[in-house]
Amino acid sequence: MSIPWGLAQHVLRRFDPQECTLIGCVASEQRGNAAPLMIHAEGRPCEQVLVEVIDPPNAYPDYGPQTAAARLIQRRSLADAGVGYSDERFDLLSPDSNIADMLSRALGGGASRTLIIDISALPKRFFCLFVKLACVDERATNVIAIYTEAGRGGYPEGRLTDDALPFSPLPGFMGAFGEEPKMLLASVGMQAEKVEGLVDEYRNANKHIHVLLGFPSDVTMTGRAWETVRAIFRGDVSLARDAVDVVSTLDVQDVFDVIERQVVRYGRPRFAPYGPKPHTLAMCLSAMKHDAEMTYGQPRSYHPAYSTGVGPSWGYVLKWNGRPTFD
Repeated sequence: MSIPWGLAQHVLRRFDPQECTLIGCVASEQRGNAAPLMIHAEGRPCEQVLVEVIDPPNAYPDYGPQTAAARLIQRRSLADAGVGYSDERFDLLSPDSNIADMLSRALGGGASRTLIIDISALPKRFFCLFVKLACVDERATNVIAIYTEAGRGGYPEGRLTDDALPFSPLPGFMGAFGEEPKMLLASVGMQAEKVEGLVDEYRNANKHIHVLLGFPSDVTMTGRAWETVRAIFRGDVSLARDAVDVVSTLDVQDVFDVIERQVVRYGRPRFAPYGPKPHTLAMCLSAMKHDAEMTYGQPRSYHPAYSTGVGPSWGYVLKWNGRPTFD
């Protein structure tokens, strides 16, 4: 089975609107509201649970006041449209168990339901764990991920995140105990904090390194992404030439297939998800299949204007009638 995907509205119409739950995020980004507004506008009786994730108080730079003001604007937008939702508030570095408990509360009692996970504005350490747990939870008969692109304004110049922690596994993705990864598989975007250190580690151990780069993209974003590639290979273009796959930014199945070909050729991967969120989603699914580690240097500070405007929303069916579509 392959991962069905397309415009989110078209994907959702293939599923019974009853017994539906959306998990999304109240964020400073306007696109975080796209899925809740769309589902409400279509009249779906869908319970909406929106997570507010708070950066640590000692993060640098401290964007707390600006982020709070931007989130208030997004809350007012939801209120003006009449969108009802329940709130869940988390610290960015909340323990894995707290995140898992929230998913269990959202799924509720024994009734089977369609779970929609809006990954557009959720941090990776939250949505990857939601996806993993939902795909094995019998209460979630269908699991759909939604990703909304940024609008025409795209992303601001300069840094999007700061104050990254050292590398550690994402919640739920420590990998198989005692089994060494055979290769490093990284996705990159406009920033990839300290990934060059990981690349050095694998290069010195004569292990394979592979990088995924999203396409299409506008000229500015493409240039920034290639600068990231150049940086993580420390300017050695000859190393990057055979180690980079340019793949669709949005086609999760295509990205998953590229990953699987590398796994067949080189063995168990260690993932470093620094690229577009659909790439992270594909890595998450492959990591579940192979019990592989996803390692990430979690930023503690997110720019409040992380993206501008709202683009198309895409839906990805990860589980259908109780069966994962990627296994």
